[in-house]
Amino acid sequence: MTRILRIGVVGCGAIAQIMHLPHLRDLSDRFVVAALCDLDAARLQLVADHYRVASRSTEWRRLLDEPLDAVAVLSSGDHSQIVLAALERGLHVFVEKPLAYTQRQTDAIGEAAERAGRTVMVGMHKRFDPAYRLAAQQVAQMPDLRLVDAVVVNVDDPAYFTHHALLGIPPHREPELPLTPAEVAGRVLSGAPRNLIEAQLGARADEDLVAGQLLMSSAIHDIDILRGIVGEPTGVVSAHHWASGTSFAAVIAFPGDVRAAYAWTSVPGVRHYRETFDFIGQSSRVRLDFPSPYLRNAPTALEIEEGRGDELRTTRIVASYQEAFLRELAHFHESVVSGRPPLTGVPDARRNLDLLTAIGAAMTS
Repeated sequence: MTRILRIGVVGCGAIAQIMHLPHLRDLSDRFVVAALCDLDAARLQLVADHYRVASRSTEWRRLLDEPLDAVAVLSSGDHSQIVLAALERGLHVFVEKPLAYTQRQTDAIGEAAERAGRTVMVGMHKRFDPAYRLAAQQVAQMPDLRLVDAVVVNVDDPAYFTHHALLGIPPHREPELPLTPAEVAGRVLSGAPRNLIEAQLGARADEDLVAGQLLMSSAIHDIDILRGIVGEPTGVVSAHHWASGTSFAAVIAFPGDVRAAYAWTSVPGVRHYRETFDFIGQSSRVRLDFPSPYLRNAPTALEIEEGRGDELRTTRIVASYQEAFLRELAHFHESVVSGRPPLTGVPDARRNLDLLTAIGAAMTS
């Protein structure tokens, strides 16, 4: 019989309501949501009533006092304090990215997890996407991988919220467009832990801090995809940012004389999210095209091109409609119950942070 984990959830915002809470309910043979926490008392009551959760608190320390097996940390910002406190109470932890902003914090969490004998898994859901996994297999078979072209066009996220019934979250109002890069940068900085970004990246100028925050909070997914498919990098060849730090690009070197050209830009108001990865060899190409992470069960498109004689053959694959967020929660349960390390544990988070730090340092040098 499958062990059912009593899990507490910290943070009842958009991503929790769109993805994590519905999928925890779908996995009712593995999880029961036993406690909820959110700073917004009105939102907390609405969400707790909807999911019929009796234990509710606006203070995460009180949630950790509940009789739980695990906690899911889904709030925004720096998560290190909550994660460390949960480990001290002997709880397993699922935590949204970033795990922490600094290498020192990350190492402290790794040491605490080892002492406690508990699982810490970071929510990098794209690593559990069926199309991603199939693409990784295809790229591994390419004898001549030469270039990875990765481009992210990040739109105003609430543009993808409007079809969801979100509890305690005001309806999205369209901003007055066009927003200037400086206006976007101001929004980014308003929620950024400046002291932690400064400590890790040595950033001081506002545009450096903006780029650093976007690296840690958004680009981390793309860096994780590159590492997961191509392997560990050998170095950052170059990196720079522009448009007040709201756009940046980097060239990253990988073993086998492979280079990845990565670009990220923010364009609020454009209702077309883009996150594409082209893995290009001498005779074939593998493309991943990820949908917005807020579109539940939208499949990632996988396309494979091969040259055969005079022909170019293109194969388009829909690997699955199963949601990657659900698959990662199932993996968390498996890791806790089996005792096997999760795919996206603390060591993997540390390697992501090392690469993000190298990119940030190249931007500010």
